[in-house]
Amino acid sequence: MINNEKNRLRKMRKIIHVTDREDSTSFIKSLLEKEGFKVLTVCTGKECLELLEKEDIDLVLLDIIMPDMTGWEVFKKIKEMKKETKVAFLSMIDISKERKEILFKEGIADYITNSFDEEELIERVKRIVL
Repeated sequence: MINNEKNRLRKMRKIIHVTDREDSTSFIKSLLEKEGFKVLTVCTGKECLELLEKEDIDLVLLDIIMPDMTGWEVFKKIKEMKKETKVAFLSMIDISKERKEILFKEGIADYITNSFDEEELIERVKRIVL
């Protein structure tokens, strides 16, 4: 019964994946949708913020480098708009331990580099939203 409840809750969870890298978008979307999450994809920070105005989102997986604004700028705007929306960076760029500590103090849910394996990403997303 508990597993059925977790599966039901997971299916209701919506995630926005924000990146301008098409190869990453389709892979992440496919991987997380197999786990029962609804994944919406956008390519810019502006599109992410517009979607957040229209949808109830549980998690934003946010790239650091995007064409219109930095991931940090988008994160700050999200926190101004919807304090309950969780944000995790998902980036090719690894950062120092000190910088990660600052991000966590600012309210980031996780910092995941693109060197993750599939199971690790799934577990980290589950830990954030379930």
